[in-house]
Amino acid sequence: MLKVLYSDHVKNNYALHRCSKTMDIIELLIGAGHLTPDNLTLLYETIKVTQQFGLGELIQNRHPSFPIPNDIRNIVITEFTQHRQRLVNLGMTLNPDEIQHLTAVYSVAEEHTTDSWNLIIDLQQRMIIYEEGMEAFIKNLKKYELPRAITALTEGMTQLVNEPKCTATSLDSVNMAASDHTLLKGKHKPYISEAFQISKEPMEALEKAVNDCKNKIQDDIKQVIQKVTKLEENKHTILRDIDNHVQVMIRKIKENEDKIKNEVETLYEQRKVFLDVKMHELQASLDFLNLQSNESTARQLSRTTALKERIDELSKTLPNDDRKINFVKNQCEFDNIGNIQYLRTADYLKLQGMESVTQGQTIVFKIIKTDECKIHVNQLKATWTLPTGEINIIQIEEDNNRHYLVTVNCTSSGVCKLDVSADDTPINQSPQLIKVEKEGLVNTIKINEEYIKDLIKCEDDCLLVSCLTNEMLKYKQSGEYIGKVTLPQGVKVNRMFKMKNGNIAFSDFNARCIKVCNKNGLVTKSIGQEKSMKTSGMYIDETSNVAYVGGCKTGSVFMFDIDSGQMIRSIGSRGIQKGQMMGIRNVTITNQRHLLVLEFENNRLQLFDNEGRFIKVLVEAGDENGKVRCPRGVVVDEDDNIIISSNHKLQLFSGDGNFIKRIDKPEDGINDPCGLSIISVYPRRLAVANSGEQNIKIFNY
Repeated sequence: MLKVLYSDHVKNNYALHRCSKTMDIIELLIGAGHLTPDNLTLLYETIKVTQQFGLGELIQNRHPSFPIPNDIRNIVITEFTQHRQRLVNLGMTLNPDEIQHLTAVYSVAEEHTTDSWNLIIDLQQRMIIYEEGMEAFIKNLKKYELPRAITALTEGMTQLVNEPKCTATSLDSVNMAASDHTLLKGKHKPYISEAFQISKEPMEALEKAVNDCKNKIQDDIKQVIQKVTKLEENKHTILRDIDNHVQVMIRKIKENEDKIKNEVETLYEQRKVFLDVKMHELQASLDFLNLQSNESTARQLSRTTALKERIDELSKTLPNDDRKINFVKNQCEFDNIGNIQYLRTADYLKLQGMESVTQGQTIVFKIIKTDECKIHVNQLKATWTLPTGEINIIQIEEDNNRHYLVTVNCTSSGVCKLDVSADDTPINQSPQLIKVEKEGLVNTIKINEEYIKDLIKCEDDCLLVSCLTNEMLKYKQSGEYIGKVTLPQGVKVNRMFKMKNGNIAFSDFNARCIKVCNKNGLVTKSIGQEKSMKTSGMYIDETSNVAYVGGCKTGSVFMFDIDSGQMIRSIGSRGIQKGQMMGIRNVTITNQRHLLVLEFENNRLQLFDNEGRFIKVLVEAGDENGKVRCPRGVVVDEDDNIIISSNHKLQLFSGDGNFIKRIDKPEDGINDPCGLSIISVYPRRLAVANSGEQNIKIFNY
């Protein structure tokens, strides 16, 4: 409190902020001439501003000779500005929740959030709170709905909070003040050392404090020396980079110089050869004419016509190309070969993560290097702030790509905050706010159809629902019906699969095969029609170009080539033994590309490898949690967890079949659920075709 109150009196703010005891601050005030044996005004005014009236009574009880004015509550404040009084009032008003709120709003470092006074000091140093800017600060307080803080800064200075009581044990931590010096000026010189003696530390403690301070200064000096060394290394590295860059430019210019000169030589040689040939032809013609001039006149007359024709031909062969070789200068700016930037380590780093998760979900944030920079994990710090305000330090790890990772398990619902800094400076896109959503039922969408079999998510995050008709109904996740995809008459859409190219594969209950249509309902392909299977579940593995189709009556899973439609092989046979199947309702694959087969009649989930070899039974029959009865739907999420809809519940299993939890609650109304669809990874969200109640249920899990 004193550090806030005396900021205007002690010009050496560094010394003020390093004080840890009341006596240290008083010595600063004495050194600055604000507190003398002849004038204790500052002391009394401090008592009034801070409302520590019990301090006066305590001093009088211990030292009756020490004069404390009886009307200290009514003295006129002359030593402290209204701005300074308001800040003290604010510090005494803020409660822990309000401190946490302001901390989040203004991204205050953790070490400055221990109490309201450290918070105010931090906001002052960052010029968020200052006298000329109080109007803007109060406006922000209104925006963030902090009425108590607004009142503390705007009410009259005589209307302060209730007077706190002072006890003897709190003497060292109280904030001493001043009073009307006209009442006591000149009367209390003998008592000032007596007053200071109340809170003076023993000599041993003072010596220890001095030694601690010296050690701290020595450590700081070492750090400064290290920084100077790094700065020197940085300078030499940059100068070397500049030299290398210039040398590269010179080498490229030299290479270009040689290339251009070679081009000039080539053009010159080509043109020179052409002109030499012409010169030879002309010289030969001139020699011929000289020879003709020596012949007799009669002979010359007989050759006149031939000579004229020869001269005409020569004129046509004269070179009329007046082109010349030119050098066009490139007007590049050689005076701008690069720029110098003075960047911190944090400027090279960027925080990357998700905006929302489900309660209990683990989220991994990446710290991406935006440029090559030398950084050690010890330079990084990550803190995770819970909705309650509790702050936890999170371990930072480095992956194989030399990216740093921050892994957080989101156990508390609400808005959490991740702060990541490098050398105590926030990196790019830090902090990040993460909404942690509660687990459980999110929404129910009523479907006006008798049979609800399956659903998939479209590109626009809407849901397509199949109901054993030739129509796929389209709904927003909020429940609003927005249209449908109509297929040819006679088609009955059972199970569906959304393909990467936007097409939809579906099992046609009437045609007993798999068909593929585009988003407008145009059927482009049929698979397995010649087998005439009563198909139930299916999965399209586009990576291996294989369609897995469950034969409901055959007790086998058929593998088809997607492009040709030809069958590759069948897996399993009808029966109740391990590796045999009865009443296949759904199939899918794990993230390791193993095959999962869900059986309605055998009440179990079996695991096969991608060649069709039986591995084991993952989930067995039973009514208790961890077992299934009359299962109809199975899906695998991003974490390789398995979700099964069976009878009247939804269950989550690990990839090796261990029961994790039940997703729904009995009161959620799950009744004969069929198809399942993972509609979001962050947060983890599942949609289920709740056939028995003719609706769609959406859960966070």
